[in-house]
Amino acid sequence: MRILSPCGILGYGFPRPPPAGARETPGRHRGGRGIDRCGSHKLGSGEGIVSRQAAKRDLLRILTGGHELAIPVIIGSAGGAGARTHVEWSMDVIGEIVREKRLSFETAVIYADVDRDTLHRRLDEKRIAPLGPVPELTHEAIEGAVRIVARWGASRSSMRSTTGRI
Repeated sequence: MRILSPCGILGYGFPRPPPAGARETPGRHRGGRGIDRCGSHKLGSGEGIVSRQAAKRDLLRILTGGHELAIPVIIGSAGGAGARTHVEWSMDVIGEIVREKRLSFETAVIYADVDRDTLHRRLDEKRIAPLGPVPELTHEAIEGAVRIVARWGASRSSMRSTTGRI
């Protein structure tokens, strides 16, 4: 299966694709790592990490490239931190590109926001463990959080840490 996911975070830019016939690297993936790139401030504030113009530039290249190649496009790190507000901001930019370029494709959106009631229940069931050297989660911390999102995928830091499940 071929997919297009050319950058680690939208708005930072990425190199032009290699010339036609260049060697592809099977199995190589560079997905979004938005939450640990921007820190908790962007997540809590709901602000994006890059300008709309920078995100639109990258999205335009990604969406038109995937459309021309007729392959699925996967976009991680939506808006920088990945909360619902960031994903909706990114979808607004995508909608603008779709209208301007008259593109047509199927879309799936996956939100990473975690319901507080689910976290409280799982904490009571002792089904939440720290992922790395951080304090144990408490009900007070859950209630005090502005936004809570799940971390998706693997990164170097999470592969060296203990696995936590929700």
